[in-house]
Amino acid sequence: LLTGIWTRSINAVVLISTESEPRRSFFGFGRQDDSTGAGFFWDDQGHIVTNAHVVQSANALSGFADEITVTTHSGVEYEAQLVGADLYADLAVLKINDPTADDSHTLPLGDSSALIPGMSAVALGHPFGNGQDFSMTHGIVSGLDREIQTTADPTLLAPGVIQTDADVNPGNSGGPLLNSSGEVIGVNTQIRSLDSTNSGVGFALPINLVHRIVDGIIENGAALRSYIGISMMPMSRVVGLADVPSDLEGIYISVVGEGTPAGIAGLEGDSGYDTDPQTIPRIEGDGDIIVGLNGAEIADITELRQFLTFNASPGDVITLQVRRGGSVIDVQVTLGSKADFE
Repeated sequence: LLTGIWTRSINAVVLISTESEPRRSFFGFGRQDDSTGAGFFWDDQGHIVTNAHVVQSANALSGFADEITVTTHSGVEYEAQLVGADLYADLAVLKINDPTADDSHTLPLGDSSALIPGMSAVALGHPFGNGQDFSMTHGIVSGLDREIQTTADPTLLAPGVIQTDADVNPGNSGGPLLNSSGEVIGVNTQIRSLDSTNSGVGFALPINLVHRIVDGIIENGAALRSYIGISMMPMSRVVGLADVPSDLEGIYISVVGEGTPAGIAGLEGDSGYDTDPQTIPRIEGDGDIIVGLNGAEIADITELRQFLTFNASPGDVITLQVRRGGSVIDVQVTLGSKADFE
């Protein structure tokens, strides 16, 4: 089974090497910035999926490597261009021009929502950099629905992440995690380790999330973020005002943007914030309170940000359960695109 997966799949996996020239600063020139990682062909048009951190660079002015080289399993090297990246999901899409049929093998995509702990997990990649060979490790799906931090923002965690005990080392980043049928179920992205070596726990972004993000990058150059158009406050700011119960969990709406999806849907902000902008706003406590999302309770601002960032797309219709005047009502909101309001 495993040798069959290797034979069918390894030609879709690539080594990614990056290089950025040292930049002059007040203290002189920085050091050369080189790194390696893995990736895999997404389609036969030369698109390659990897982690965003594989192609990031502290030296480059753009934040991404000056030069990106892709080496296929057969040893052919291509210069690659960055199509786009999503730092929230730690995903990037590269493209090489004119790949041959032998050098652009693709992998079938699985369904990460169908995973169960105990299922086989196979990690393919290139963990030890230039001069070494591709590798394969095998284990199981050891946990589901983990949340990991992929950016400097500790309040925005990538959801639905797959935990595996298949050995994953730093150079495996961006390579595919496969099931026993050779289908991609995730993109290897992190290890949990104190010394940057494998410690038996690796994490992979689920393929259902990857599919949505990557399709957006290929079509638009960036993943389109959903937008609702409200300013929010934690409930602790309004407890005791306007008969708001002290134990109520949810999200307090302070301001609703005019012409935004929230405004069109009829959500209401705090009257103390919806006055003349020249006056100092004050909290009256009469704004809407979001207590549920699509029928499920929602506890805080972080949960809503997570949903809008990773689980929703512009054009989606969501139903918010909103506490207004002591009653809970349903408000349907058609999400917009954040890019349209920036």
